[in-house]
Amino acid sequence: MKFRFADYPEESLKFIDAIPLNYCNSINEFAKPRLLSSSFLDIMYHERYLKGCKLRNMVFYVKKPVTLLTSIGSTRGIIDCMLSGNMDFQLNGQEKISFNEGEYNVFLMNTDQHKIYLQPGMHELQRSEYSIEIIKRLEEETSETRYWLDKYESEGSVVLNKGTTWDELYSLQNELKHTSVTNPFREEWFYLKLRELLVLTFEHNALILQKQ
Repeated sequence: MKFRFADYPEESLKFIDAIPLNYCNSINEFAKPRLLSSSFLDIMYHERYLKGCKLRNMVFYVKKPVTLLTSIGSTRGIIDCMLSGNMDFQLNGQEKISFNEGEYNVFLMNTDQHKIYLQPGMHELQRSEYSIEIIKRLEEETSETRYWLDKYESEGSVVLNKGTTWDELYSLQNELKHTSVTNPFREEWFYLKLRELLVLTFEHNALILQKQ
């Protein structure tokens, strides 16, 4: 995942070897932390990739109001959960969306540059990413995947759903965040839990639509 400053092309984020003591409370167990630093903000992130699934945890320590351009290497299905703070984000060319603490978003992101708008403070985002191959395997399990796959074939980005994080989703994401992946057995467990999070979210969204 890449970050650039939208309004300050001369400014860059640089890797810092040591995590400052005041950031250590944000260290997760599932992956090694890395820190990017600049005069506008610092970003501490963790990420782990397993067989088409990826978990990212990103903490933005924002010093000045800033707009980030962000992009990924291939089109992904994404479930974002705002663990603390808030931000606005904008998929390329689309309406700006507010994203507040305790909310989740389900969307398809292509390789265009998308914007994140941040105000001073600490903002923590947990993101689960899924390759299209993973989503295709779920086509028989949930009707929502067909819509996602249609959008993928059109090469567009789209927000599928936005809502309040419910207890079961919060518990699962918290379990992933605090699990140490130290051997092949733990890796397989982690992979299955990431798949479970995807199915759980789609099932919840389908249930909400049935009730409307």
